[in-house]
Amino acid sequence: MTSLTRTWAAEFGPSGVRVNIVAPGPTLTASVPEESASAVGATTLLHRHAVPREIAAAVVFLASAQASYLTGATIPVDGGRTIA
Repeated sequence: MTSLTRTWAAEFGPSGVRVNIVAPGPTLTASVPEESASAVGATTLLHRHAVPREIAAAVVFLASAQASYLTGATIPVDGGRTIA
């Protein structure tokens, strides 16, 4: 996905299209048992799972004018798990 995001950003950027992705970490949803989400969440630097609104906040930011100069980016919303 990261490679595709960068490729599309390079291809469509000159036309004014921004392409970014959000890479979520362990998130508690209706289809995930809380015990499972909590166990995996404990492996993050924040020692917890995310809730859907935290992932959604990153998506809203990317769709907003505040991210108007951001393209080709992968935004990890994973409690620091990718750097741990």
